[in-house]
This record gives sequence, C-alpha cells and structure tokens, in this order.
Amino acid sequence: MLDATDSPIKLIRYINKVCEWLARRDILQIKPEEIRKKINKECFDALFAFGGELTEVPEFASAVYHMGLCRTIVFCGGIGHGTEGLRINAEDKYGIHLYNSPEAEIMATIASEFCGVPGNHILIENRSTNTSENAQFSLDLFTRSYGKPAGILLVQDPLMQQRSHLTLMRYTDKDTKLISFAPFIPHYIDNKPWAEERFFDLIFREITRISDDENGYGPKGKNYIAHIDIPETVMESYRYIQDFRLNKTL
Repeated sequence: MLDATDSPIKLIRYINKVCEWLARRDILQIKPEEIRKKINKECFDALFAFGGELTEVPEFASAVYHMGLCRTIVFCGGIGHGTEGLRINAEDKYGIHLYNSPEAEIMATIASEFCGVPGNHILIENRSTNTSENAQFSLDLFTRSYGKPAGILLVQDPLMQQRSHLTLMRYTDKDTKLISFAPFIPHYIDNKPWAEERFFDLIFREITRISDDENGYGPKGKNYIAHIDIPETVMESYRYIQDFRLNKTL
C-alpha cells in the first residue's frame, strides 16, 4: 500500500495522470456521432482486440459489436506473458478451463459463449507473441478475409493501449483510419484488475518502451513503434513515482 506519510494525495494524482495517458482514447465516447467525426462513417470495419490478461478487453469489444459500431472483431494473441493471467481470470469469472489455449481463443470464447457475439463475425489470430506481431498478423488476417479496412478501432489492456496504438500505426497507411479506445481508464484508488506489483511494473515498463530514446521502442531506439512526444506533465508524474518507489513501499 502507499505510504501515507509522503503526500499520498499528490502521489495518487501522479499515478492516475500516467494511467490516463497510457489508456489512450481518441474519441470522447463510443457513439456513432463521435466515430463519424473521425472516420466519416458510423461503424468500424474492424475492431482489433489485442491479447493480454484482462477479460475486460473481450467484454468491451463485445459491447461495441452489440452497439452496431463494428462489423467484425479480430481477437489477436498467441501464448505470451499475459496468457496465464487471462486463463486464470477467465476461469474465475466464467468457469471456463482453457489451459492450453492462446489468448485470442480465450477472448473469442468469452465473446461468443458469454457475450453473444456470432462466431461468423469473429476472426481469431492465435500465432502472435508480441505487439508487433499482433499488429502485422491482425492486419494480414483481416485483409485476406475482407480486404483493406477503412476504419479500425483498437482495444487493449488500458496500460498497454498507447504503445499498441503506436505499434499498429507502423503498419497502417493514411487510407486506414485508426482509432484507439481503452476499455476503461484505470485509477489507483479503484479496484484495479491487476495485482499491486504488476500494476506498477506495467506503468514503468510502458513509459520506458514508449520513450523515443536509445532505450525505447521509438525510431531512435529499437524502431518498433511510431514516435510520440510524451507530455512533460506525464514525465514529471512518472519521475515522481519512480523516486517515491525507490525510497518507500508501494
């Protein structure tokens, strides 16, 4: 828990500032009028749901489908770091046992069996093991099945939403409108779906990866993602959390 002796309100505010930026949302609400402003149509050709450990991702993707705002959901994810967590979360919430299944198949099962999405409106990409492969393989699968998408809605674990968007940008061109919308905005004071240590590890990992320097994933580093300027308010918050974590117990 946070150490209450060191400005806990300020610390929580800084944590939430970083979370809000990582949980990228390019439109105010998932509504036809908001979508129309961005892509000149009221429905996305595809919703890409990238894998991770949260059942909230397929649940939110299913809700968007039932609102009539996407034609097809592409669930993407092989077996990786988040797979075991997703299996545990799916078993705890839905009682399903999918121990040998990749993330995409677990998410598709939740969507079809528990959220009522028809199977013929779901595509499953179950080979990818990292975010770059998520982006490439999802695009390839959808394009082979339906042609080039004009509009994509990307949904991902909120703390990985920003980086996933920047990765997918590397593989889409100007003719494809890409919109991100995190399924929820995480805040420290809420009942988070991550364990405490996992929550902070994700925050620190994501900022390091998104930074466009020799250690990051941007063009100046590993060149996995498109460049983005991290707002100074976010970096100030990040540095404060880092300093606190080095000297206190979170």
